[in-house]
Amino acid sequence: MNLETIYHVEKFSQNQLDDVNLLLEHGWVLLQIGQTNFRYDVHDFAVGADKTFILGASKTVFEDFNLELYQFNKDVERAANNLSFRLNKAKEDKEREKRLGSYSDVFETLDDDLPF
Repeated sequence: MNLETIYHVEKFSQNQLDDVNLLLEHGWVLLQIGQTNFRYDVHDFAVGADKTFILGASKTVFEDFNLELYQFNKDVERAANNLSFRLNKAKEDKEREKRLGSYSDVFETLDDDLPF
């Protein structure tokens, strides 16, 4: 990818590797890996840092797949599954009510059967 074709750039920390891999699978390009937040020991030697990933995408790749679009699609799918579950449950409840009719008690007790 040429730098002229980059339309959108995102920065991710090492804790967001799932997002990085997801974008890479969908055509995004890894532009740079860097380090931030250097940690030092008591002698002021650098002992570690947080890795940073810079990813870029062309306009077509960004419009086809980005994290906002991915999250929106997941939310729509979750809502559709929830609606489907609720409709199936309502259908089962209606069929059960139809089978049982208005009969709701397993047995019937008359006043004459009571000891008081």
